This record gives sequence, C-alpha cells and structure tokens, in this order.
Amino acid sequence: MLFKAPYVTFRNGHPYFMIRVPTDLVDKFNKKFIRKALKTQNPSDAKMLSEAWASKAKTAFTLLRADILSEVQQQSLLSTYSSAHKRPSRAKPARLNNLYDLYYAEKSSGWTGRTPGEFNKQFENILKIIGNRPANDYDRSDFVACRDELAARLAPQTVNKYLSLLSSVLRWAVKHEYITRNPAEGLQLDINKRADEERKAYDLTDIKKITLHLPCKDGTEPYKFWIPMIAMYTGMRRGEICQLQINDIKQLDGIWCFDINDNAGKSLKTKSSARIIPIHSQLIKLGFLSFVNNAESTDGNLWVFRQWKGIWGKKFGNWYSRFNRAHITEDPHKVFHSFRHTVANILKQTGVPESVAAGLLGHEQGGITFNRYGKRYLPSRLAEAVEAISYG
Repeated sequence: MLFKAPYVTFRNGHPYFMIRVPTDLVDKFNKKFIRKALKTQNPSDAKMLSEAWASKAKTAFTLLRADILSEVQQQSLLSTYSSAHKRPSRAKPARLNNLYDLYYAEKSSGWTGRTPGEFNKQFENILKIIGNRPANDYDRSDFVACRDELAARLAPQTVNKYLSLLSSVLRWAVKHEYITRNPAEGLQLDINKRADEERKAYDLTDIKKITLHLPCKDGTEPYKFWIPMIAMYTGMRRGEICQLQINDIKQLDGIWCFDINDNAGKSLKTKSSARIIPIHSQLIKLGFLSFVNNAESTDGNLWVFRQWKGIWGKKFGNWYSRFNRAHITEDPHKVFHSFRHTVANILKQTGVPESVAAGLLGHEQGGITFNRYGKRYLPSRLAEAVEAISYG
C-alpha cells in the first residue's frame, strides 16, 4: 500500500528511506542520495523508521561538517551509509584508540550538542596517561592508576565522566569480542555531595553584581548583556540560548515565546528539552523584542554566532567565565549554569507545580500520564510560572 511520509520513497511498491546528501558532503559519501530499504509494509512503522534514519543522517552531516572526527571515525561513520557495510576486521589485536574509534562510529549518531567533542577530548586525555597499547594488554591496575592521576587534578564528578566513557568503550568491545574482559568496570569515585550541592545557585547578592557589571545592551556586543539576562529569567541552558535563531522568537496564542528546538542544525540535550518558554515581562521591558526586530544575521543565528566543534557560543562562554570570576564570585561551584539552579529554586519556593517547572526547564516529567498522554502546557499557563521569577 502506497502512502506519503517525509523521507519515504517507493521502489516496486516497497518503501525506502531517502534523503539528499548536502552538496558540500557529496564527495565524502560518493553519492547524492542516501537510500535504505525499510523492510516493512506497515505505514506507521515505515514512517517511524524513516524518521529515525533521517535523524541519524542529519547528525552524521553535522559531525562531518564540524571536523571533529579522526580519519578512522569518519570512515566508520560513512560506512554506515555505504551499500556494502562490512564489520571491522578483528585479525589484529585492537589498540585502545582503535576501539574508541569504532565505538564512536557506532554510537555518535545518537549524541547531541557538545558530547562528541567532549568525549574525544576525554579519551585523548586518557590515552596520554595510560598510553595506546593493544587493549588486552591492560589490567585493572593500569586503570586504577589512571583514575588516581585524574583525581589529582580534576573534580570527582569529572573523573567519573572519564571513567564512565572508558568503561563504556571497553564494555562495547567485550560485547563485540574485540577483548575478553572490562577491567575498568566499577572504578567510579564515591561522591558524598547531594545532587543539589554539586553546583550552586546564584544568590541575590550575586544577581545584583551581575546586573551591575553587565556590559551595555546597546554596545557592540549586545549578546554579553542579553544572554545572561535571558538565563536569569528563564533558566535556559547556555547552549540553548546561544543557538537561538531569530525565527525562534515568536508569538503563540498572543504571547511572545522562545521556541527551543533542534531545527536547522541546532541540537537538544534530551528530547524533553524541546519546549516553549514565554518571554518574561522584564525582558520585554528592557527592550528584548526591539533587539530581535533589529537583529541582522546572514544565517539566522540571533547573536551571529557560528557553531564550533558542536558548540554554539564558545566565544561567549570564554568571556562569561572571565566575567564571572572578575566581577561576581570566586566560588568554583558558581558558573553560568548557576542561573538554572537559581530559577529552579525560585519556582520551587514560590509554589510553582513541579510538572510546570519541569516543562519550563526541559526536564522529564516522570509519570506516564504526563509523558505519554498529557499535552504541553499552554503558553498562558507557562507565562504565569515565568512571571514568578522575580529578584525584587
């Protein structure tokens, strides 16, 4: 049975996924279209599978353009879309970096935002400590020594991220029979702090300092004013703000909102990160809509930022780190993400229902009732919660 769906075409009555390869990547793929047999006649299944393939392909396009892949990673990723995909040879003992490249090629299509670049850097640092030998030559003492060296210069939470990545790579290698055991399993450090103590919220004194020292909104770099102010009145993640496009500022039901989405090369931390956030009246009072109306951007980014290795607004992030330490606080637990904790705390203390707060902050709402059957909150309901954010 023929039917219409995005990225679905038909050959001899059988549905196929098909997407056009961007012109700048045709030489890498050696073809203008990617096609995959969907192997089903069920319309719903075909639509779901084609959407999954489209998401994978778009992620592959982004990774290849970001120029963050090694040659092995790039070839492994491209082989996923070749007509004759072959399993990598296991004839030679696999070195640790080879296992990571193969793991990356298989898993990275599901990663978003800064994750690919962060993982590459983490594994590069691990190799600097323990070297790059055949993977079966390592024993547990090698990885314990690696953990101890990392712990001497990094926070426990960061050390555990490194160890989690290392263990995931080795666990994958065991599953695919490249190695026989995973000696990095269970090496994570104990963290005694509660989750709410790992990063601190900005307090009112910090907020006053921020508003006092922020650069002028009418200066040559207005993003230095607007991005912190948006975080202050929405709790949005830095990456979410930095990747905003002009057309992400829109009216819904008569209410001006931020539309957080992964369109046009943007990315989301999780599926629940896609959401609508009404624009706080204080931002409108300060002239944010006028700023948007007068914004000029050749590629649509509100701040005229360009993506760098999967990161939006690296220039801003570097500046804010210096600004934060120079004018706000020397507390290492207070960073840009502290705005998010501040907003979450205000919403909690003012009695905003947890499900509404989760909708604003882009968190999973937990229960099957809201996740599967419940619709998103109306902008008017969310606007009530946003207006609860006040700093006196």
